Amino acid sequence: MVDGHIAKSVVVGIDGSRAAVAAAQWGADEAVGHAVPLRLVHVIDRNRGFTPDVVKAQSLVAAAALQDARAAVEATHTPVKVELESIHGDPGTVLLQASRSAVLLCVGSPKAAPHGPSDSLAANMAASAHCSVAIVPATQYSDPKRAGCRIAALVNFSTADQDVLQEAMEEAQLRAFPLCVVRTSQCPSSDLVGDRQGIERSHAAAAVEESLVNWRRYYPGIEINIVHTDQFLRYVTMHQQSIRSVVLGAEYHNEVAQLIELTRSRALRDADFSVYVVRSQHL
Repeated sequence: MVDGHIAKSVVVGIDGSRAAVAAAQWGADEAVGHAVPLRLVHVIDRNRGFTPDVVKAQSLVAAAALQDARAAVEATHTPVKVELESIHGDPGTVLLQASRSAVLLCVGSPKAAPHGPSDSLAANMAASAHCSVAIVPATQYSDPKRAGCRIAALVNFSTADQDVLQEAMEEAQLRAFPLCVVRTSQCPSSDLVGDRQGIERSHAAAAVEESLVNWRRYYPGIEINIVHTDQFLRYVTMHQQSIRSVVLGAEYHNEVAQLIELTRSRALRDADFSVYVVRSQHL
């Protein structure tokens, strides 16, 4: 039962889709990095089990989906302990409860059906989970070490953004990719030095440099670049082929929702980056 499970783990929602399998493979690396088990959870939707035969069939489907996901993880040879769990209930409710004791919740983001609804379980988890959430598209793990890729992090250096930067550094180290720190606040110009806004921007720019100097000591060898842009989503769209993962804080509600829709869009075949939503209070 979810309520009785208090051990820390990386939780992955499994539903039999390719995206869920990719999320399991992606989450395995995270579990190793956090030194916790990988917990694969399949939720048997209680709203669809109307007869004993249907309930039995659902249980068989759940078992098969969990075994397929575990086999995919084992095929990566990632040294991680895998736990399987099948639970009856509402998928959203069960995963939200599981997120209370998780270090990270991973869910797949399958391509949206043509003319289908715009909402998704992934978007709901990103908005409501009690821990950080990773949304992983089906193609994410097809080439995990693809050359020329980077981690992109939205960091404007509020207090919460310090945690985002730490998670981004850990992702860059774990995935062996360069890190691109993307700022949307404007750099101070000489004619703004005397006004309040210019001073605040100057302090923010100084905080960026100081923080990166400190983090480089803890994560040596990571290539780090700082990029300034007016619109973060435009930057991601323009560089979607080379971005492997986008890391940002949960407070960027609109950006998170739009990034998830980018990964689900059938029109954008190159948008196969994961979206890592950081919740500071649970790190």
